Formats: sequence, C-alpha cells, structure tokens
Amino acid sequence: MVTIRKAERRDERELQYLINDFYKESVQEFGLSLDPNTMAATIRTFIDNYIAFVAVADGVVIGVVAGTVANSIFDEKELF
Repeated sequence: MVTIRKAERRDERELQYLINDFYKESVQEFGLSLDPNTMAATIRTFIDNYIAFVAVADGVVIGVVAGTVANSIFDEKELF
C-alpha cells in the first residue's frame, strides 16, 4: 500500500537517492548538471519552507512532489 505524507527531514537521504536516480534516467542526457550540495540544500529548503509530499511504500520513499503557492492567475485582483 502506498501512503502520501508531508516530507520530513528524516526523508532527506532517500530523496537524494530518488532525485539522483531521476536525474540519471532522464535529464542528464540533456546536459543539465546536478550538484549534490545544491540538491541537499534545495531538499531542506522545500521541506522546511515550501510544500513537499512523499509517497511511501513498505517504509521506503518511492516518489516526491514539491512546489510553492503563488497568487491565482485566474483572479485579476491577485495578479502582481
């Protein structure tokens, strides 16, 4: 069974492995770089300050989604 929960600092190591695997399997071939220190800092920043959720199966993090919240682009009063 897969559960979804808010990402926590204890997930950092598993998230680093997951993101590194994603990088190697998909975006590395486009010439993008991945700096481990920047990745670790970004993970911490999203966990501590933004929105980050993990998918967990059998105690293992198998997925992640993260983002920020911005004003609605569909409401003129909220635009810039």
